[in-house]
Amino acid sequence: MSGRTILLVDDERAVYEGVRRTMRRARPDWRFVYAESIAEARGRLHEYAVDLLVTDHTLRGETGLELVGIVRGDPATSGIPVIMLTGANQSDLKRQALELGAADLLDKPVDPADLVARIDSLLREADRTRDLEERERQLADAVRARTSELEASQLEVIFRLAMLAEYRDETTGNHVIRVGTYTQLIAASLGEDERTQGELLLAAPLHDIGKVAIPDSILLKSGTLSDHEWSVMRSHCRIGHEILTGHGAMESTMRSAFVMLMGLTGTSVGNPILERAAEIALSHHERWDGRGYPDRLAGRDIPRAGRIVAVADVFDALTSERSYKTAMSVEDAVQLMLMERERHFDPEVLDAFLDVLPAARDTRERLGDASLRRDAA
Repeated sequence: MSGRTILLVDDERAVYEGVRRTMRRARPDWRFVYAESIAEARGRLHEYAVDLLVTDHTLRGETGLELVGIVRGDPATSGIPVIMLTGANQSDLKRQALELGAADLLDKPVDPADLVARIDSLLREADRTRDLEERERQLADAVRARTSELEASQLEVIFRLAMLAEYRDETTGNHVIRVGTYTQLIAASLGEDERTQGELLLAAPLHDIGKVAIPDSILLKSGTLSDHEWSVMRSHCRIGHEILTGHGAMESTMRSAFVMLMGLTGTSVGNPILERAAEIALSHHERWDGRGYPDRLAGRDIPRAGRIVAVADVFDALTSERSYKTAMSVEDAVQLMLMERERHFDPEVLDAFLDVLPAARDTRERLGDASLRRDAA
């Protein structure tokens, strides 16, 4: 309790001097600061690191209640305990003082020993409160840091999953990054909130994760696929959905074995990014006219995320070079996509894409596949 600074506010200097002398005998290591008005008190509060304030109720046309309100209303001083002294015989004054945030109201003349004891008690309580707040702050910081680490780890896993599908295909990792970026741009143009935009940015790159289960003989075939091969290729939508939701038979068996091995409860918490990615994986090849796959959904029955990624994925495919085709110019790709308005694409989503086309073009130039191949060479 040493080294404390006590602010005494009274419009009679003699009263202050008497209280200060008495309290100094009891606490010689305390510093006492004086103010005779609310204006002076506010100045002292910001000039000194005040630990506690003692104020008279009557202050030459002002009141201690006003000062209590000012102290409590300023975030810089709101934590300072306040004791009010009064000689007025007002039954409701203490209630008013306490409602405003005063720690106590003592009648004058106050017993110096009682005042010192009350100040000691309030300072200890303030110390405990500060210690508790500091521990809570440290705990919150630790939780935030740990949460950030976990989120970063989850995002790294998600990105590597997206890369896994691309490594089995002839596309590069920049494809999934571009599709994610186009998807976020379109979502923003459609008025989606920032949280949804962020989820789509991270979920869209997983749209083709189901291709990990497609045989190389089909996935990498340069010629025309047979009807059977097309059927196998199209299965990547459901496979991706099963991978991302954990609803596949193989996944369920593996989860059960893992739970038994690790001694876990078997419960799981949904991941909004993976849930969004599962929705996209299943629906991004559906068409607005109902001629897509795997469920031949049409119009707004197709999840909006799937309709957005359909536009983003086709644009990137058209403007990218593959072994079986050359890359289209952005202008030619857009013209071809416009021909598919209300057939392949949701017209609202397509219009939103056209609104952000300059940004999409910039993304296409910055994250081209050629630059990535040169870096890897």
